[in-house]
Amino acid sequence: GAGGVNQATLAAVAAAMAQAPGGSASSGSSGSTVSASASSTSSSIPSETIAVATSSATPAEVADALEEVRMAVEQLVIPHQEAVELLPRDDRLLAMQAELISREYKLEYEECGEGSAKRIRILHTYAKQ
Repeated sequence: GAGGVNQATLAAVAAAMAQAPGGSASSGSSGSTVSASASSTSSSIPSETIAVATSSATPAEVADALEEVRMAVEQLVIPHQEAVELLPRDDRLLAMQAELISREYKLEYEECGEGSAKRIRILHTYAKQ
């Protein structure tokens, strides 16, 4: 959508995270806490970019995690000014989500939960510059 995160940004975040120290892999869940009929950007992200970005998550899991952030921010956090808690993810996917939230959307977030229940809550406040 207009004003949203473009595929190049998502691919750049994925590529940047490939350079970051790896987290431990745990079973990731797929799906989204946000349901919408908007077209998915996940099909537009080159799979080779995602495959390079992480060895602990499948390309589909990476795309789902980044798409979950986009949908939450664009449909709930910004328009309704409400915090949104994302699905639990492994450390590598959480790092990618955090990078997207802080760099592209410039929003604050917090991590909550422990172990396999670790997840991100996106806050409706902008990060201080």
